[in-house]
This record gives sequence, structure tokens and C-alpha cells, in this order.
Amino acid sequence: MINDIKLSLKISLKNILKNTLSLVGIIILISLVIMIFSIIRVSENKFEYVSEKMGSNFIKINTLNPNKDRRYYLNFDDIYSLKQSNLSIKSISPEIYFKGMVTNGLSTLPCYIIGGSEDYKDFMVMDMMYGRFFSNYECVNKENVIVIDNFTSLNLFGSENSLGREVYLGDSKNLDKYKIVGVINNPSNIWRKNINVTSFCIIPINNLIYKFNHNSLFEYVYVSLNGEDIYNAPYSIINFLKVKNNVSKDIYQIENFMKQEVYINNMGNAFMKIVEFIIGILILISGISLMNLSNLLINNRVKEIRIKKIFGANNYQIFSEFIVEYFILYILIGIISGGIGISLTYILGIVTRVSILFNFWQIFLFLLIMGLSGLIFTFIPIIKVCKINMIEF
Repeated sequence: MINDIKLSLKISLKNILKNTLSLVGIIILISLVIMIFSIIRVSENKFEYVSEKMGSNFIKINTLNPNKDRRYYLNFDDIYSLKQSNLSIKSISPEIYFKGMVTNGLSTLPCYIIGGSEDYKDFMVMDMMYGRFFSNYECVNKENVIVIDNFTSLNLFGSENSLGREVYLGDSKNLDKYKIVGVINNPSNIWRKNINVTSFCIIPINNLIYKFNHNSLFEYVYVSLNGEDIYNAPYSIINFLKVKNNVSKDIYQIENFMKQEVYINNMGNAFMKIVEFIIGILILISGISLMNLSNLLINNRVKEIRIKKIFGANNYQIFSEFIVEYFILYILIGIISGGIGISLTYILGIVTRVSILFNFWQIFLFLLIMGLSGLIFTFIPIIKVCKINMIEF
């Protein structure tokens, strides 16, 4: 048995060397499939991460105020009362912003200057890269602390660590010094809609109001709800605000991301179906390519098969021999293709600075299914060659 396997391995290696050009195309195809699969997994994970960050428990409460009557705007007392209520609120934060500039004294960038509470981090669809977000103490005491994005950090400080460094923030009339406590990924999905203002930073909302003479009224706030009763809680919040502020009009509107939950799930399911369809097509193409390769290799060994039949080999022995040979051949192709595909994907991740985590079990499963499909397709030329009549030799 061991001798048979050694012989099959020797023949398989010989076939690889002899049919290098034919195998190169198959190996490239399988390697590209692995690359595409890994990239799709990154996109899928990113989609799941963003949908999770958006959260099915994330809502936005707007004030409907066509006449800009500030009597109906939300304020800090509304937020404090909501926090103290028995409603299913996990975190809450207002948001105000203006377009200004950020500078280190030498370089200046146009910038979105955002004011939010310590809970604002719960509503950002972005990652904290270094440092931390500002605390409740820093927010209440109007501390001059700032969280900047990696774009700002790179343009103001290059590759140096910007944590603890100081920047000047504001507009042409009013600049104030702030200490950097955190760096986040640039939220390009939101703020790069304005190509003229690509920089982004966050400061305590109390500080923004105090330092830049902004009023303390808000047109909207973000609210994160606890897992329980997430469908009734938003309307309870609206009724709470109407009773608290003695308002009978429908001035509060829910921008309810929970209503997008079905849409997000449908998009996720559709995405996975597309991925499965693409992988299925690629497996089919790989299997047909392996079958064509097997047919080519078998046709080149017709004389060998007839000689074996003359010396007493039966159809079963020939069939078994070819099955073992091509099983080993496909394992070798899988190892080579897998190594090339993973290496190229890893290099691509380094070049694009995208973190790619390989699911080696899924890659192995794909190669196994591809190899088995190729082996099944190979049955046809093997069965055909087993019927060769040795008399015709």
C-alpha cells in the first residue's frame, strides 16, 4: 500500500512538472478564488460590524420645528430627565457641530468640530485606534480635551504619536488650545461627503457651547436602548418628553434605526446568497478545469494503460490507481494554490493596510469541496479510459 502511494505521488509530481503550463492556469484560478473569498469575508465582517454599530437599539429623536421656534428644542434638562427615568435607555447624547479648522501652529486643516457627551462614542460608526474617549468629568468641567481622527493626526504630526500633543481648534476669529486624548479612524462613510472638509474631531459638548458661544439647545439627540422592550420604548420616550415639556403638538420625531433592522438582515442574507452563488460557480469552473486536466493527462497515458491490461491489470485496478493518483495530485494543487492565495492576500492586506483575518477552516473546506468536485468530474474520463480494448494496441 505504501509503495503504491509513493508511486502515485511520484507520478503526480511528474504530471505537475510535465504539465506546468496547464496547471498554472488552474493554480492561478484557485489562488484568485481564495483571495476573493478572503476579501469578501472582510467586506462581510465590515458590513456586520457597521450594522451592529448602528444597532437595532439605536434611535435618533428629532424636533420638528419648521418655524425654528427654540421653545421646542431639546436641552440638557431633557437629557438629564430621560437618564433619570425608568425608560429603557442605555445611553444618550446630543450632537452639535460646525465647520472650523484645526492646526498645530504650522499646518492647518479644515475640520468638522463635533460636540457630544461622554456617551457620544456609543453612536459613532468608527473605531478608537489609540487612547480613549473623554470622560463625564471632562465633559461636565468643560475640559480642553479632543479626540481627532487618523487623517488629522497624519497630516499634523506625520507618523509620530499624537497622543498628549496639543492642537488649536476653532475658526479664524477664535482659536483655543486642546490636548489630544484619543485617535479614531476617519469616518469616511459620513463626513467625506463634503470633499472640502475631510478632517474630523470631537470635543465635550459643554466645552463647545462655552468656548464657541453656541446655544445649549439641540435639534436632535441619539438614544441607545436596552435590549428589552426596544419597540415600545421609543414611543414611551416621545410621550415622556411631551408630558415633561407640556407639549400637545407632535413636535418630536423618531428616526428609528430599528425599522431598518429587517432591511439590514435582508441585505445580509442577500449578500451571503451572492457570495455562495459566486463560490459555487468558481467551484464548478475549478472542477471542470481539473476534469479537462485529468482528461489531458489520461489521454497521454493510453499506451501505458493498454500495456498494463496486457500484463493482467483489470478495470478496477486501473480505476483505483488513477483515483489515488489524482487524489494526491489535487491535494498538491490545493496546497500550492492555498499557499499562493493566502500569501498574495496577506501582501494585499499589508499594501492596502486592511486587516485580513484568514479563516483557515473555511479555506480548507473550500479546497476540499473543490478537490472532491474535481475528483467526481474525473470519474468520466477515468471510466472511459478503463474501457480501452487492449487488442487495439
